Amino acid sequence: MLRELFSAEMYKRSQGRRMRQLTVAGLGLFLAWGLYALSQQLASAKPADWDSGRWIWVAYGVPVLIGAVLSWGLFRVYNWPRFADFLIATEAEMGKVSWSTRPELQRATIVVVLTLFLLSGFLLSVDFAWSWVLEQIGVLQPREKAIEKATLDMNSLTAIIDFFTRA
Repeated sequence: MLRELFSAEMYKRSQGRRMRQLTVAGLGLFLAWGLYALSQQLASAKPADWDSGRWIWVAYGVPVLIGAVLSWGLFRVYNWPRFADFLIATEAEMGKVSWSTRPELQRATIVVVLTLFLLSGFLLSVDFAWSWVLEQIGVLQPREKAIEKATLDMNSLTAIIDFFTRA
């Protein structure tokens, strides 16, 4: 396992390249995002007893060092036989897919959007009907009282926030 970890060999170099490269690019993007956030966090958390020059090396050096180690890990994931074989097989299967034509895709999108609007309208009407029924039999408060109560609750919340921010 250690020999495989430190190996610089490319596993099946020409097979499944696009899928493997896109996978590593996506993982690398998350890696870069996390390292940038780490450097910003470290840069803003300088201890009082450190001078700025030394802290810059820590704030940006630590993420670079971690990035180098994780980049090697990404390279090894790219060439890990089980993972690479999975991505090679995935790319082969994607080539077998019969993709929809543009007009078919447009028609399907229109059907989905119309279905969503119709279902939303139906659910809205059912909600209003049940709200009216439940208000009539006294289970729910009428809307005016609910709005008045929400306004009182918001005023109470504002007063609590003001109290704690003054301290």
